[in-house]
Amino acid sequence: MKIDSITLENFRNVEKASIEFTDGVNLLYGKNAQGKTNALEAIYYLAGLKSFRCPKYREMISYDAPEAKIEGVISQNGRQVVLSALLPKNGKRNVLKNGVKLQKLSEYMGIFRAVLFCPEHLELIKGGPAERRSFIDGAICQLKPAYASLLNEFNRIYGQRQALFRSMKDKSISEELLEIWDESYASLSIKISKTRKTYVENISGLASEFYRGITKDHEELSLSYKCDVDPFSEKAKEEFLKLLKQNRELEKRNLFCPKGAHKDDLICKINSKNSRFYASQGQQRSCVLSLKLAEGEYSKKLSGQSPVFLLDDVLSELDSERREYILSNVQSGQVIITSCDPDGFESVENIRKILVKKGSYII
Repeated sequence: MKIDSITLENFRNVEKASIEFTDGVNLLYGKNAQGKTNALEAIYYLAGLKSFRCPKYREMISYDAPEAKIEGVISQNGRQVVLSALLPKNGKRNVLKNGVKLQKLSEYMGIFRAVLFCPEHLELIKGGPAERRSFIDGAICQLKPAYASLLNEFNRIYGQRQALFRSMKDKSISEELLEIWDESYASLSIKISKTRKTYVENISGLASEFYRGITKDHEELSLSYKCDVDPFSEKAKEEFLKLLKQNRELEKRNLFCPKGAHKDDLICKINSKNSRFYASQGQQRSCVLSLKLAEGEYSKKLSGQSPVFLLDDVLSELDSERREYILSNVQSGQVIITSCDPDGFESVENIRKILVKKGSYII
C-alpha cells in the first residue's frame, strides 16, 4: 500500500499544491512553519478522517477560504483508488471514493492505512488514559472499519444515558428505565473493551521485541489492558451491570458514569515499572516508537501489506544507531519523513527529497 500523490487546496497555508511520492523513503525538508507537517496531517486525514493536531476539521481550512480539499491517489494490490475529503466551513464534510460520495464511516475506513508518529505522541505515555485509548481506537478502526460504528453507538448511548440523569436530577428516576439503558450500555462497553484488549494482546509481543531492539536488550517493555471487568468472562455483562448499580448514587451526584469503556487504560511497563510515572523522556520516546512499529507490523501481518509510515520530525532527536534501527524497520513499505535538515539521511537508498517552502513542494 502506498500513496502516489496528494493534492491540497486551501489547506492551512497551502493555497494549491500537488506532491508526488516515491515507493520508498520520501523526505519533506525545509525551515519551520513552511508546510511540512501540514502535508503529513492531510495524508493522515485520508487514513482516519481526523487530524492529529486539532479536534475540528474547520481549523484546517485556510483563513479566508470557504472550504478545503484533500485528494489522494492510493495504490493497493496494483489498483489505484482516489480518496477525497471536502471540508467546508459551513455544512458537513463529504468524503468520496473514486468520485462517489460515501454515506457511512465504515465504508471509508480501512481503504488507506497509515501509521503516524509525531512529537505530540509522547502524550501516549505521560498523558492520561484517553490518549492511550485514542491510539488503540485509531489503529483498530483502520483494521476493522465496523469498529468505528461500534464506537459511535457507544458514545451515543453513553450521551443519552447521561442526558437522562441530567434531565431528572431533581426527580426520582425509574429503576426499570435505567436498567433498560444499562443493558445496552453494558453490552457495548464490553464489546469495545474486548476488542481493545484483543488488540493489545496481539501487539504486545511485537512492541516488546521492538523495544528490546531499540534499547539493545537493556530494558523490557510489557503491555496490558486495564478495564472494569474481564470482557472475556462468561459473566462479564452480569458483573458490569452489578458495578453500575453499586455506583448508581455516585453517578446521580456527579452526572458522570465511573464505569465503562471510556475509563479503560493501556498500561505500559518498563522493567516492571509503570512508564507513565517512572519513564525518562528517552524511555517514553522509545516506548512510543515501539508501539508505533508494532502497530505497523500487526497491520502488515493482518493485511499482507505494509501501511504508510508518517514520521513527523521524530528522527532528529535520536542517535544514529536508533535512527538506523527505526528506518530499517519501516522501509518494507512507503515512508514519509519531515525534517528541518536534509543531511543525516545519506545512508538511505532511493530517497526522494522534497523542499517545502511557503506551502509549495519542490522536488
